[in-house]
Amino acid sequence: MKTLAILLISLLLTLAAESASNYYVINAEGKIYVEGNLLKTGDKISEETEIKFTSAGDKLYLLSPEKGNFLIRPQKEDSNQSPHWVTLLKNALPESKYYKTASRSSEGDSRIFNDIYDVMAFFREKVTYLPETRFAVNKEKLPLDGNNYFTLNGIQGKENQPVPGIKITPEGFVLTDAIPSDSPISLEMYYVQPGKKTLIGKFDLVIKNRLSVRNELSLFFNLAGNNAADPSVIYFEQVVPYFKEAYGNTHLETVKDIIRKELGIAMQ
Repeated sequence: MKTLAILLISLLLTLAAESASNYYVINAEGKIYVEGNLLKTGDKISEETEIKFTSAGDKLYLLSPEKGNFLIRPQKEDSNQSPHWVTLLKNALPESKYYKTASRSSEGDSRIFNDIYDVMAFFREKVTYLPETRFAVNKEKLPLDGNNYFTLNGIQGKENQPVPGIKITPEGFVLTDAIPSDSPISLEMYYVQPGKKTLIGKFDLVIKNRLSVRNELSLFFNLAGNNAADPSVIYFEQVVPYFKEAYGNTHLETVKDIIRKELGIAMQ
């Protein structure tokens, strides 16, 4: 009996150790391989997995149910050396998580552009557009009509996707002809008024497929561990920081909408 108990304890410890060393791929930006296979959302790897990067800009976003979220990039020993294209995951893991816990007060779900400066703060650097996103605007301070409107100028992306248009809606505006693609489009946004044209900002726009976003979100809630009973904890402490890091500026109310409708999880 004593021997059986020891064996059971040993087995439990082994299983716990294996579980703790598992990491799940949330998103792989670029072409990143394991054993000749391209990594994709939902893949499971361990700390002993050998990862092969193919470019300096590759990014691998991982989720450990026990340890949190991690961002892995090709490593350099110093600024004069080329990145290490092949590495064991355990050698690439940073000492701490890649994000700080999100602040509920600054999360900004119910985004409304109150003036032109709010629009400038959003449409800059990296912007990710999610299907069915509607931007709300305070039209008393920022008129939108036939004489006052936003426009996008830019070049076609690597896959020749068209530059989106902007359509005025009762509450604000939406993007039109927004075809999902992982290739960013470099754009300039302007606010046009009679006799005046104001540059809003220059940014790279990525248009995401709603299904791919849903698949990423499902990992957070399916692998939530001890926080499974409280979706709001997962949302604020894991989902929001990930989207801010990986997606840049995006409309988080649309993220909540996908959680509600696609995953069937109640969100406030």
